[in-house]
Amino acid sequence: MLNISVVLFLLLVLKFFSYSSAQDKPKLTSDEFFNYVEYPTVIFSPTGQHLLIETLRPLWETNSYSHDLWLYDIHQQQKRLIITDISEYFAPIWSPSGKWVAFFVNTNSIANNSRHSFKKLDTTEKLMYFYSVTTEKLIAVEIGTVQPSFITWSDDDRILYFVAQA
Repeated sequence: MLNISVVLFLLLVLKFFSYSSAQDKPKLTSDEFFNYVEYPTVIFSPTGQHLLIETLRPLWETNSYSHDLWLYDIHQQQKRLIITDISEYFAPIWSPSGKWVAFFVNTNSIANNSRHSFKKLDTTEKLMYFYSVTTEKLIAVEIGTVQPSFITWSDDDRILYFVAQA
């Protein structure tokens, strides 16, 4: 009988705390519910000093998404926006030394009128971007009219290889 009384008392206390904590929290509005942020890519640098964060959040005014790339310095606990409108088709990639990040940016030349078709991509020049963690500079490199499907760095950061259909 004593065990049942103790269990009932504990249940009553838990119920009391659950009611008090529910009243302290503000109610979530529908705007707040739909205004979420996704993190498609979160990658530690090879040195462990930085974190590369890709964010995707809705832009209700333009009926689109903001697709941004951030660099977070773990030791200084500071974040820095590298670029907006990063390509959602290709994840950014660290160099082996952790000094560079390679990625693509969305452009009208990569976009296609038909969402699920890759047949009519135009033949304008495409750019690959490199961000230097040490100098905080962004460098654009023209790669021709091909759309890479895979990229990888050499072990010494000097060469970036990519595979593309000609």
